[in-house]
Amino acid sequence: ITLNGAETGKIVTVKGRFYNRNHSPQVFVHEDNSEEMNDVELLKGLIQAESWQRDLAKDPSLTTESLAARNSLEPEYVRRRLFLALLSPRIKEAIICGTLHPQWTIQDFTRKKPQISWKAQEAVFLAAN
Repeated sequence: ITLNGAETGKIVTVKGRFYNRNHSPQVFVHEDNSEEMNDVELLKGLIQAESWQRDLAKDPSLTTESLAARNSLEPEYVRRRLFLALLSPRIKEAIICGTLHPQWTIQDFTRKKPQISWKAQEAVFLAAN
């Protein structure tokens, strides 16, 4: 797994189909993985946020407003979801591997004011693991 440009040395297999539609990643998790996954929407949101973050990094003229318009979404929705790209690598790994405590859902990451410090994020979201 590569998280934020750093190799974690772990291999994760997620059965499913991944493809882009309207510049937005779509993830269909195979039913064999359903018991391993905590919140499939959280995984989809993380993949979407990483994709948007790459788009923003590639094109300095791109804004959250233009990114939202391109995807037929509200700018506030895009801003909230982009926070997922700023999560600590350990939290991203827990989401991808399905080891994040099941109490956490995508709303917990996108509806509250996010912690910027990775240590503060991990203290909240990984404390129950």
